[in-house]
Amino acid sequence: MLLNLFLKKKDWPVDFLGQLRHQIMIICRCCKESRKELLKIPNLFITSDDDVPEDICFYRNDKLWFATVTHEKLSFMQNPTKQDLAFLKEHKIAFNNI
Repeated sequence: MLLNLFLKKKDWPVDFLGQLRHQIMIICRCCKESRKELLKIPNLFITSDDDVPEDICFYRNDKLWFATVTHEKLSFMQNPTKQDLAFLKEHKIAFNNI
């Protein structure tokens, strides 16, 4: 359960979606345990219960790197590295490089 890895809760600092109401970000530790729990989620875009977070995001160097918008079934990556793109290709994950 990801909630066991909970560190803190704060307002969602993402402003790329424009005016938002009551958005909350829950910050979890990034470690072997969190990876193990995330790998249990069969699909990031289907939330079936309260134990599965929505709109999972990952940060790299304190900047948003990978984000999902669960109800829209979309995700995006900011400033992907060559290794990021190679990973997507290797795992046959379709993407558009804008």
